[in-house]
Amino acid sequence: MTARSGGMGMDYRQIVGVFFWLAGVLSLVGCGDDNRRQARIPPLPEGSAQVRNQQALEALTRAISQSGAASAYARRATLYLQMSRPDQALADVNEAIESEPNIGSYHLIRAQIYRQKRDWDRALESALRAEGLGVDTPGLYLVLGDVLQEKKQYARARLYAAKVLQMSPYEGEAFYLDGLIAARLGDTAKALTNWEQSLRLKPRYVHTYVQLSAVQTALRQYEQALLSSQRGLSYFPKEAALYYQRGRTFHMVSRLDSAYRLYQQSIRFGMGAPPQFQSGLICLKWRAANRAIAHFAEVKKTAPDYPGLRLYEASAYEQLGQYDRALALLEEQLAANPGDGASRAAIWRIQRRQQYGAYGSAYDDDPGGDGLARPGTVLDTTRVRIMTIKPRSRFGSSGDSLRR
Repeated sequence: MTARSGGMGMDYRQIVGVFFWLAGVLSLVGCGDDNRRQARIPPLPEGSAQVRNQQALEALTRAISQSGAASAYARRATLYLQMSRPDQALADVNEAIESEPNIGSYHLIRAQIYRQKRDWDRALESALRAEGLGVDTPGLYLVLGDVLQEKKQYARARLYAAKVLQMSPYEGEAFYLDGLIAARLGDTAKALTNWEQSLRLKPRYVHTYVQLSAVQTALRQYEQALLSSQRGLSYFPKEAALYYQRGRTFHMVSRLDSAYRLYQQSIRFGMGAPPQFQSGLICLKWRAANRAIAHFAEVKKTAPDYPGLRLYEASAYEQLGQYDRALALLEEQLAANPGDGASRAAIWRIQRRQQYGAYGSAYDDDPGGDGLARPGTVLDTTRVRIMTIKPRSRFGSSGDSLRR
C-alpha cells in the first residue's frame, strides 16, 4: 500500500527527492552570491601601508593645525618614527613635551627616536625620565635594555630583558635582546638559541636576521648564515643590512663576485660606509686600484675615521706606484694611532720599494750604489753546510728497518 499526499498524486519518495533537489539548487545559488560578493571586493592596492600612513599623516597634520594638542604632536611623532623619519619625529615630540612635560609616554617616544638615531646617552636619559614618570611597559624596558647593552652595561641590560620576559613571556624582541647581550658576552650558543626563539615568536623582526647571519658567519657556519639572510630577505627584500651581511658571508668564502654584487645592493638601498669599504677591499684583491680608491673616497664622505681606511687607501696608491701619496696617508694614520704596527710595516715596505725599485732585491751586491758592500746582504756559502736531499726508500729512510 502506497502513501499518497492529499490530492497531489505524488508519493513520499518523490516529495523527498524534490526537497533535496531544491536544497541543492538553493545552496548553489547561495555560493554564487558569495562568489559574486567576493569578486566585488577590490584588491588592496600595492603599497597600501604607505598610503594608509600618508592618510594618517594628513589627518594628524590637520588636527594639529586646528587644535595644536600635544597628543596630536605625539601621535604624529610616533608615525614619523614608524616611517623612519626621526628628525621630524623628534621635532614633534619636543613640541608635545614642551606643552606637557610630565607625560611619561612622550619621553618614551623621544627615547625611541634617540635610539633610532643611535644617540645612546640621550636615549638613556629620556627612557629613565619616562620610568621616573611612572611608565611601566615592556616597550620601555626593551629600550632601556638595548641602550644599556650598547653602552656595555650588560648586567643592567640583562635585568631589563628579564623584566620584559616576566611581563610578556612571548615577546620576541625580548628574546632578541637577551640573545644580543649573550653574544656581546661571548655566549654564542645562548645567543643563537634566543634568536631562533625570537624568530618563532616574531618572524618579521629584521634585526634578528641581521645578527643571526653575522654571528653564524663569524662562527664559520656559512650555509646557516646564508639561509638566515635569505629568510630575512624573503620578508624584507629592500633591507640594506641583510644584503651587507649576505655579502660578508660570500666574502669570507672568497666568492668575491657575489660579495661585490651584494655590497652594491646594500649601497643602493641606503647603507653607507661599511659596504663601500668592503667593496674597496675586493677591488684591491682584483688589483683594480682606481676602483678601490673611488670606494674609499665614498667612505670618507660619511666616516673619515673609518677603521683601516687610510691603511688600505695607501695600499691602493702603492699598487699604482704613487708612493708619496701612500706614505702621506700612512703618516696620518701613525699620527692618529702611534701603535699601529701594520702602518709601520707598510711604510718600511714602500721605502724599500723606493730604494730598490718595485722588484729590487735586498741582496744586491751594491744596494746603496756607492760601491760599498753591506754586511749581511751576501750569503757566505763557505760557512754553510749544504745537505743534499736523498730519496726515501719505499719503507722509509735508509736507516729504518721493517719489522715483520
